Amino acid sequence: MDLANSYYLWLMPQKEMYDEFQKIIQDLSEAYGTPAFEPHVTLVSGFSGNEDHLVKKTDAFARGKHSFSVTMEGIDYTHGFLTALFLNIQNTLKIDQFNTQARKHLKPFGQGPYHPHLSLLYGDITSQEKKRIIASLNLLPRTITLDKLKLVQGHSNVTQWRVIREWSLQ
Repeated sequence: MDLANSYYLWLMPQKEMYDEFQKIIQDLSEAYGTPAFEPHVTLVSGFSGNEDHLVKKTDAFARGKHSFSVTMEGIDYTHGFLTALFLNIQNTLKIDQFNTQARKHLKPFGQGPYHPHLSLLYGDITSQEKKRIIASLNLLPRTITLDKLKLVQGHSNVTQWRVIREWSLQ
């Protein structure tokens, strides 16, 4: 998949939680020399098309949608750059339905099972260091409200991701 030509649909935490997560992300990125990014839960990834057409499709998807809350289930990590350290989000019927409906509207390139999460750190960090970070974070239990959608154009350089448009969920 060509990240420079791919688009993503993100669910965004409400302002108070957004600010709290943004500070954590910023602090971790500075401590480990990794790129900072906006806190988000990716709803759909890896779709392409004419930008105006994607805005219209996303607008149709967003129409009548309401904000909703999700529960974090723990902090985890992988060896992937974009999933170096993240909060697992409980995969409820609500978020799963959002994902299914968004996929129908935006038609992403082959997607596997949906794994909702909110990343806290991108980068190549050792497992030992990730375990140390997890032990130092006090984020659970926590429920967060997702109240916006953002259509984002990806890029191989995270710092060059570009927000196309934002929608408020009622």
